[in-house]
Amino acid sequence: MAWLGVRDSLLQEAPRTNGNSENERDNFTTTLAKVQYTYLASSALRLSSSLYYGYQDGNYDFDLNNFVGADIGAGLLNYAFVYHNLGLLTNLAYEQNDWELRTGFHLQDYRRRHLGSQEGIGGLYVNTGKKREFSGFTSLARQTGKLHLRAAAQLRHSSFGYEGSVGLEPLNFTFLNYNLAATLSAGTSQLYYRFGSVGREPTRNDIFGGEDDLLLGGDGPLIYVTEPETVFDHELGLQGNTTSFDYRVNAFYLRFRNEIVLSGAFGPNGLPLRSSVARSYRAGLEWQLSYRLSPALEVHQSGALSDNKITQDDTIFDPVLSPGILLNQGITYRRNAWSFGLDLRHQGASFIDLANENEIAGFTTIDARVSWAKGRWSVSGFAFNLTDESYATNGQLDIYGRPTFHRRAGVNGWMSVTYRW
Repeated sequence: MAWLGVRDSLLQEAPRTNGNSENERDNFTTTLAKVQYTYLASSALRLSSSLYYGYQDGNYDFDLNNFVGADIGAGLLNYAFVYHNLGLLTNLAYEQNDWELRTGFHLQDYRRRHLGSQEGIGGLYVNTGKKREFSGFTSLARQTGKLHLRAAAQLRHSSFGYEGSVGLEPLNFTFLNYNLAATLSAGTSQLYYRFGSVGREPTRNDIFGGEDDLLLGGDGPLIYVTEPETVFDHELGLQGNTTSFDYRVNAFYLRFRNEIVLSGAFGPNGLPLRSSVARSYRAGLEWQLSYRLSPALEVHQSGALSDNKITQDDTIFDPVLSPGILLNQGITYRRNAWSFGLDLRHQGASFIDLANENEIAGFTTIDARVSWAKGRWSVSGFAFNLTDESYATNGQLDIYGRPTFHRRAGVNGWMSVTYRW
């Protein structure tokens, strides 16, 4: 696996070229424990509470020589982490006489220690990031005949603290998230409208600009993205089914303030860099359709058409890795214990940088699948990219601003055998 792309000229000569060096390895162990208690006070009232704890210990290597594309004599870097994540989630649900009320809260304390080292030198730094979060939420729903109404709100506060060689004052964020929805039923069809707003804070990687250890600038800590993101979402849709036809069509318009978007570059820790943009929107239409031509034959189609734009300093451009066209077409034939299918996928072109100077070309692939099931046994086989299409679904700029890509495999496949008891 690789998180760094490869230049197209190298992929043309050797399609299996890996952007990462053979020296880079990773090793992580993650543990999650959860205790849940549910109390049924009555048929209408239920209290549920969950206490969870997560632990992770691991590390990954980073070859700086490979990253800059030259042997600069730098020893292999290693980024090691240990995190502890403790949380409590409690909610109360009441359902009676076409009313539904849910309310509760979430508490979380997350701490992660970072240890950086380099081959031939030893330890470089130790720092710890701390994130504490509290949220309370309430939702109220009412069914009145064919009309279903729902309103929900969440007040969430998070705080990011840091302990390292460079001091940083805690960063605090408070959000009021909400959602309003109305659904009108007519037979087996439902017409709905939804409006909501959600905010989110930047990640540690956004704040530090891709550095694993906070750097000191001329005016204090060198920090980058600190403004939280807010999105306002409008959705209008129709869904339903008949004896032979299932459908769902959804039109959406998302307007962002300070959206945190991919920049197209990677930081010195091997993670993608993101930037904050003043104004942006994403608007389009998405759908899922399924039509049964006969008990044995089914055709299904899904896709999305969208227009995505960012406005920054009076300049309008497209966000990174946001194709305007996504189409999926499939057909399935079933006979007794057998099932056969063909799937066609098309994805439009998209840019890999905010300057909109480099793009991933659009592509179309064809896949096949077959399965057999009888009793407790089932066998499935899949073949992908039958036309051996040369294509990529991800890419970024290297340290010199040159486009690199993650090329997908040519013809490939796998199969599975399952026994249930």
